[in-house]
Amino acid sequence: MTATFKKTWRREIVSSEGFSVRLVARTALLYKDAAGSLRIEYEPLAGAGLTAQLFSESIPDAHERPRLVVIENIRRAFLFAGWALMVR
Repeated sequence: MTATFKKTWRREIVSSEGFSVRLVARTALLYKDAAGSLRIEYEPLAGAGLTAQLFSESIPDAHERPRLVVIENIRRAFLFAGWALMVR
């Protein structure tokens, strides 16, 4: 089954798979899933629309929430919203 997304007026992207990504500050996003929420800092980059650079080391790697899954979910949400994401 393919995930569906919706964008709310609060700059939040909600997935049918149970996670969401919300821009909460100029340099931070809030990632939520069944395991809880994470505030993740990013660096805004120059460009059209929102372009962000995310540092993968800043995301905790845990058994219940692997870092690579979080990054891929954020990437998919950004793609849906038309935003650009670079991961280092």
